[in-house]
Amino acid sequence: MPGKFDDLYKRTPIRALEGQAGILQTILFLEKMGEVNFQKIVGDAGITGRSLYGSLEKLGKLGLIKQRTDSTSYPPKNMITLTEKGKKIAIKLKEVEIVLRDENE
Repeated sequence: MPGKFDDLYKRTPIRALEGQAGILQTILFLEKMGEVNFQKIVGDAGITGRSLYGSLEKLGKLGLIKQRTDSTSYPPKNMITLTEKGKKIAIKLKEVEIVLRDENE
């Protein structure tokens, strides 16, 4: 039987980051690499195209990424980068990683 916390948690913004394979990995990859195209993420981050598409859709709705078309390349490439809000989230995720890795705690 769901409790009060379950009901509150369902309405929090962080809930949107759950249930999508590769979403946290995508945020951290973009923070490290800066602006990249879809294929670079798939090739270097090891995320499937299908998972990445879903992750980018969620990240865009949350205002964590911005996309632009690079028409100087042929064929034109969809370039993806973190917004300032996305960069703040990436910093916090790296802090969580440090705590999880810290063997002294």
